[in-house]
Amino acid sequence: MSSSAFPRSIDQLDNAWLSSVFAARVAGFKSEFIEGGVLSDAYIVHDIRYASGVTGPVSAVAKFANAVDDRRAFAVTNNSYLKELNFYRDLADQVPLRAPKIYALSADNDDRPEFFVILMEDLTAHSRVFDQVEDPPTEPFMRKIALELATMHAQSWESDVLRADWQLIGAGPPGPEFTQAWQHSAAPELRRKDRDVLRQYHDRLVELNPTAAAYTYEMLFDDYRLGYLLWWAALLTLGVATLPIFDKPEGARMKRLWGQGLTWMNIAMTDHDCLGLVESIIEGRQ
Repeated sequence: MSSSAFPRSIDQLDNAWLSSVFAARVAGFKSEFIEGGVLSDAYIVHDIRYASGVTGPVSAVAKFANAVDDRRAFAVTNNSYLKELNFYRDLADQVPLRAPKIYALSADNDDRPEFFVILMEDLTAHSRVFDQVEDPPTEPFMRKIALELATMHAQSWESDVLRADWQLIGAGPPGPEFTQAWQHSAAPELRRKDRDVLRQYHDRLVELNPTAAAYTYEMLFDDYRLGYLLWWAALLTLGVATLPIFDKPEGARMKRLWGQGLTWMNIAMTDHDCLGLVESIIEGRQ
Protein backbone atom coordinates (compact mmCIF):
# COMPACT_ATOMS: atom_id res chain seq x y z
CA MET A 1 0.00 0.00 0.00
CA SER A 2 2.87 2.43 0.76
CA SER A 3 4.37 4.17 -2.22
CA SER A 4 6.35 7.30 -2.97
CA ALA A 5 4.95 7.71 -6.48
CA PHE A 6 1.44 9.02 -5.97
CA PRO A 7 -0.18 12.49 -5.93
CA ARG A 8 -0.47 13.96 -2.44
CA SER A 9 -2.72 16.84 -3.47
CA ILE A 10 -4.95 17.78 -6.37
CA ASP A 11 -2.12 19.92 -7.77
CA GLN A 12 -0.02 16.79 -8.21
CA LEU A 13 -2.74 14.82 -9.98
CA ASP A 14 -1.78 14.57 -13.67
CA ASN A 15 -2.51 12.75 -16.90
CA ALA A 16 0.38 10.32 -16.45
CA TRP A 17 -0.80 9.07 -13.06
CA LEU A 18 -4.43 8.74 -14.17
CA SER A 19 -3.24 6.88 -17.29
CA SER A 20 -1.36 4.39 -15.10
CA VAL A 21 -4.41 3.89 -12.87
CA PHE A 22 -6.92 3.41 -15.70
CA ALA A 23 -4.47 1.55 -17.96
CA ALA A 24 -5.60 3.93 -20.69
CA ARG A 25 -3.92 7.07 -21.97
CA VAL A 26 -5.60 10.11 -20.42
CA ALA A 27 -5.34 13.25 -22.51
CA GLY A 28 -6.91 15.69 -20.06
CA PHE A 29 -9.37 16.24 -17.21
CA LYS A 30 -10.95 18.89 -14.99
CA SER A 31 -11.23 18.90 -11.19
CA GLU A 32 -13.48 20.64 -8.71
CA PHE A 33 -13.28 20.84 -4.92
CA ILE A 34 -16.30 19.13 -3.38
CA GLU A 35 -15.56 18.70 0.31
CA GLY A 36 -13.02 19.68 2.91
CA GLY A 37 -12.47 21.16 6.34
CA VAL A 38 -12.82 17.89 8.22
CA LEU A 39 -10.00 15.32 8.04
CA SER A 40 -9.63 14.96 4.28
CA ASP A 41 -10.07 16.94 1.07
CA ALA A 42 -12.15 15.51 -1.78
CA TYR A 43 -12.40 16.51 -5.42
CA ILE A 44 -14.52 15.44 -8.35
CA VAL A 45 -12.29 14.63 -11.32
CA HIS A 46 -14.51 15.01 -14.36
CA ASP A 47 -14.54 15.44 -18.12
CA ILE A 48 -11.73 12.89 -18.33
CA ARG A 49 -10.58 12.69 -21.95
CA TYR A 50 -8.70 9.79 -23.47
CA ALA A 51 -6.52 9.34 -26.50
CA SER A 52 -8.32 8.38 -29.70
CA GLY A 53 -9.85 4.92 -29.53
CA VAL A 54 -9.32 4.58 -25.76
CA THR A 55 -12.11 4.47 -23.19
CA GLY A 56 -12.31 4.61 -19.42
CA PRO A 57 -14.19 6.30 -16.57
CA VAL A 58 -15.26 9.85 -17.47
CA SER A 59 -15.33 10.93 -13.82
CA ALA A 60 -14.01 9.83 -10.44
CA VAL A 61 -13.58 11.14 -6.89
CA ALA A 62 -10.09 11.81 -5.55
CA LYS A 63 -9.56 12.01 -1.80
CA PHE A 64 -6.41 13.35 -0.14
CA ALA A 65 -5.14 14.12 3.35
CA ASN A 66 -6.28 17.52 4.60
CA ALA A 67 -4.15 20.38 3.32
CA VAL A 68 -4.39 22.17 6.70
CA ASP A 69 -1.44 21.06 8.84
CA ASP A 70 -3.32 21.04 12.18
CA ARG A 71 -6.23 19.03 10.78
CA ARG A 72 -3.89 16.56 9.16
CA ALA A 73 -1.91 16.25 12.40
CA PHE A 74 -5.11 15.43 14.31
CA ALA A 75 -5.92 12.70 11.78
CA VAL A 76 -2.42 11.26 12.05
CA THR A 77 -2.59 11.28 15.85
CA ASN A 78 -5.74 9.13 15.70
CA ASN A 79 -4.33 7.11 12.77
CA SER A 80 -7.57 7.97 10.99
CA TYR A 81 -6.13 7.75 7.51
CA LEU A 82 -4.90 4.20 8.01
CA LYS A 83 -8.31 3.18 9.31
CA GLU A 84 -10.08 4.54 6.25
CA LEU A 85 -7.55 2.93 3.95
CA ASN A 86 -7.99 -0.37 5.80
CA PHE A 87 -11.74 -0.19 5.36
CA TYR A 88 -11.52 0.03 1.58
CA ARG A 89 -8.68 -2.45 1.41
CA ASP A 90 -9.96 -5.14 3.78
CA LEU A 91 -13.61 -4.63 4.70
CA ALA A 92 -15.58 -2.90 1.97
CA ASP A 93 -16.30 -6.13 0.10
CA GLN A 94 -17.65 -7.77 3.26
CA VAL A 95 -20.32 -5.25 4.26
CA PRO A 96 -23.85 -5.58 2.83
CA LEU A 97 -23.81 -2.00 1.55
CA ARG A 98 -22.34 -1.15 -1.82
CA ALA A 99 -19.09 0.76 -1.45
CA PRO A 100 -17.61 2.73 -4.35
CA LYS A 101 -15.21 0.91 -6.63
CA ILE A 102 -11.60 1.77 -5.82
CA TYR A 103 -9.35 2.59 -8.77
CA ALA A 104 -6.25 3.44 -6.74
CA LEU A 105 -5.24 3.49 -3.08
CA SER A 106 -1.78 4.58 -1.94
CA ALA A 107 -0.17 6.05 1.18
CA ASP A 108 3.25 7.18 2.33
CA ASN A 109 3.42 4.76 5.25
CA ASP A 110 1.91 1.36 6.00
CA ASP A 111 1.65 1.92 9.76
CA ARG A 112 0.84 5.62 10.28
CA PRO A 113 0.27 7.43 6.99
CA GLU A 114 0.20 11.21 6.82
CA PHE A 115 -0.44 11.50 3.08
CA PHE A 116 -2.58 9.29 0.89
CA VAL A 117 -4.75 9.22 -2.19
CA ILE A 118 -7.92 7.25 -2.83
CA LEU A 119 -9.28 7.44 -6.35
CA MET A 120 -12.77 6.00 -6.32
CA GLU A 121 -15.89 5.60 -8.40
CA ASP A 122 -18.07 8.66 -8.86
CA LEU A 123 -21.37 7.47 -7.37
CA THR A 124 -23.26 10.44 -8.79
CA ALA A 125 -22.85 8.85 -12.22
CA HIS A 126 -25.58 6.34 -11.40
CA SER A 127 -26.99 7.07 -7.91
CA ARG A 128 -28.63 9.92 -6.02
CA VAL A 129 -26.20 11.51 -3.61
CA PHE A 130 -27.74 14.18 -1.40
CA ASP A 131 -26.01 17.44 -0.50
CA GLN A 132 -26.33 18.39 3.17
CA VAL A 133 -26.60 22.09 2.38
CA GLU A 134 -28.29 22.37 -1.01
CA ASP A 135 -30.25 19.11 -1.16
CA PRO A 136 -30.68 17.52 2.29
CA PRO A 137 -32.26 14.07 2.64
CA THR A 138 -36.02 13.65 2.75
CA GLU A 139 -37.86 11.63 5.37
CA PRO A 140 -38.16 8.51 3.14
CA PHE A 141 -34.43 8.68 2.40
CA MET A 142 -33.66 9.16 6.10
CA ARG A 143 -35.67 6.02 6.94
CA LYS A 144 -34.12 4.08 4.07
CA ILE A 145 -30.61 4.83 5.34
CA ALA A 146 -31.56 3.77 8.89
CA LEU A 147 -32.90 0.41 7.68
CA GLU A 148 -29.84 -0.20 5.52
CA LEU A 149 -27.63 0.55 8.51
CA ALA A 150 -29.59 -2.01 10.53
CA THR A 151 -28.70 -4.61 7.91
CA MET A 152 -25.01 -3.74 8.12
CA HIS A 153 -24.94 -3.58 11.92
CA ALA A 154 -26.85 -6.86 12.30
CA GLN A 155 -24.27 -8.67 10.20
CA SER A 156 -21.30 -7.54 12.29
CA TRP A 157 -22.94 -7.16 15.70
CA GLU A 158 -20.32 -8.11 18.34
CA SER A 159 -18.28 -9.87 15.65
CA ASP A 160 -14.51 -10.15 15.55
CA VAL A 161 -14.41 -7.69 12.65
CA LEU A 162 -15.07 -4.87 15.14
CA ARG A 163 -11.63 -5.52 16.60
CA ALA A 164 -10.00 -4.69 13.28
CA ASP A 165 -8.23 -1.37 13.03
CA TRP A 166 -10.57 0.41 10.59
CA GLN A 167 -12.88 2.52 12.74
CA LEU A 168 -12.29 6.26 13.12
CA ILE A 169 -11.65 5.91 16.86
CA GLY A 170 -12.88 2.52 18.05
CA ALA A 171 -15.80 0.14 18.22
CA GLY A 172 -18.83 1.60 19.92
CA PRO A 173 -22.64 1.72 20.04
CA PRO A 174 -24.60 2.96 16.99
CA GLY A 175 -26.39 5.81 18.78
CA PRO A 176 -23.71 8.48 18.19
CA GLU A 177 -23.43 7.37 14.57
CA PHE A 178 -27.02 8.51 13.99
CA THR A 179 -26.16 11.79 15.69
CA GLN A 180 -23.29 12.29 13.27
CA ALA A 181 -25.45 11.35 10.29
CA TRP A 182 -28.26 13.78 11.16
CA GLN A 183 -26.59 16.69 12.95
CA HIS A 184 -25.78 18.59 9.74
CA SER A 185 -28.30 16.96 7.42
CA ALA A 186 -31.70 16.85 9.10
CA ALA A 187 -33.48 20.16 9.71
CA PRO A 188 -35.25 20.33 13.10
CA GLU A 189 -38.72 19.60 11.66
CA LEU A 190 -37.36 16.41 10.04
CA ARG A 191 -34.97 15.48 12.84
CA ARG A 192 -37.85 15.53 15.33
CA LYS A 193 -38.98 12.27 13.75
CA ASP A 194 -35.79 10.71 15.16
CA ARG A 195 -37.50 8.71 17.92
CA ASP A 196 -39.68 6.91 15.40
CA VAL A 197 -36.84 6.36 12.93
CA LEU A 198 -34.59 4.99 15.67
CA ARG A 199 -37.41 2.68 16.78
CA GLN A 200 -37.75 1.45 13.20
CA TYR A 201 -33.99 0.88 13.02
CA HIS A 202 -33.92 -1.00 16.32
CA ASP A 203 -36.83 -3.24 15.36
CA ARG A 204 -35.09 -4.20 12.11
CA LEU A 205 -31.76 -4.73 13.87
CA VAL A 206 -33.27 -7.16 16.41
CA GLU A 207 -35.29 -8.89 13.70
CA LEU A 208 -32.12 -9.59 11.72
CA ASN A 209 -29.94 -10.40 14.74
CA PRO A 210 -31.88 -11.30 17.92
CA THR A 211 -28.72 -11.11 20.05
CA ALA A 212 -28.79 -7.34 19.53
CA ALA A 213 -31.89 -7.18 21.74
CA ALA A 214 -29.55 -6.83 24.72
CA TYR A 215 -28.91 -3.34 23.40
CA THR A 216 -32.36 -1.92 24.11
CA TYR A 217 -34.09 0.91 22.32
CA GLU A 218 -33.74 3.01 25.47
CA MET A 219 -29.96 2.43 25.44
CA LEU A 220 -29.85 3.37 21.76
CA PHE A 221 -31.77 6.57 22.35
CA ASP A 222 -29.63 7.61 25.33
CA ASP A 223 -26.45 6.99 23.32
CA TYR A 224 -27.94 9.08 20.52
CA ARG A 225 -28.62 11.93 22.95
CA LEU A 226 -25.09 11.73 24.36
CA GLY A 227 -23.81 11.77 20.80
CA TYR A 228 -24.95 15.37 20.39
CA LEU A 229 -22.76 16.45 23.30
CA LEU A 230 -19.86 14.39 21.96
CA TRP A 231 -20.01 15.82 18.44
CA TRP A 232 -20.75 19.37 19.66
CA ALA A 233 -17.55 19.28 21.72
CA ALA A 234 -15.62 17.69 18.86
CA LEU A 235 -16.74 20.31 16.33
CA LEU A 236 -15.91 23.20 18.64
CA THR A 237 -12.49 21.71 19.38
CA LEU A 238 -11.60 20.83 15.81
CA GLY A 239 -13.17 23.96 14.41
CA VAL A 240 -10.19 26.11 15.42
CA ALA A 241 -8.10 24.44 12.72
CA THR A 242 -10.95 24.69 10.22
CA LEU A 243 -11.61 28.43 10.54
CA PRO A 244 -8.86 29.55 8.10
CA ILE A 245 -10.50 27.74 5.18
CA PHE A 246 -13.85 29.44 5.86
CA ASP A 247 -12.55 32.69 4.38
CA LYS A 248 -11.47 31.01 1.15
CA PRO A 249 -13.82 30.37 -1.79
CA GLU A 250 -13.45 26.62 -1.44
CA GLY A 251 -14.48 26.86 2.23
CA ALA A 252 -17.79 28.67 1.66
CA ARG A 253 -19.88 25.52 1.63
CA MET A 254 -18.12 24.11 4.70
CA LYS A 255 -18.75 27.38 6.56
CA ARG A 256 -22.47 27.11 5.78
CA LEU A 257 -22.50 23.44 6.76
CA TRP A 258 -20.87 24.05 10.14
CA GLY A 259 -23.08 27.03 10.91
CA GLN A 260 -26.16 25.03 9.98
CA GLY A 261 -25.06 21.96 11.93
CA LEU A 262 -24.12 23.71 15.16
CA THR A 263 -27.46 25.56 15.18
CA TRP A 264 -29.45 22.39 14.54
CA MET A 265 -27.44 20.46 17.13
CA ASN A 266 -28.20 23.09 19.76
CA ILE A 267 -31.93 22.72 19.02
CA ALA A 268 -31.67 18.93 19.26
CA MET A 269 -29.82 19.10 22.58
CA THR A 270 -32.62 21.28 23.95
CA ASP A 271 -35.38 19.06 22.54
CA HIS A 272 -33.84 15.96 24.10
CA ASP A 273 -32.50 17.56 27.30
CA CYS A 274 -29.05 16.12 26.65
CA LEU A 275 -27.48 18.00 29.55
CA GLY A 276 -30.18 16.63 31.83
CA LEU A 277 -29.19 13.12 30.77
CA VAL A 278 -25.58 13.80 31.78
CA GLU A 279 -26.70 15.19 35.13
CA SER A 280 -28.80 12.08 35.81
CA ILE A 281 -25.84 9.85 34.96
CA ILE A 282 -23.59 11.78 37.32
CA GLU A 283 -26.18 11.70 40.11
CA GLY A 284 -26.61 7.95 39.62
CA ARG A 285 -22.90 7.39 40.20
CA GLN A 286 -22.73 9.46 43.38
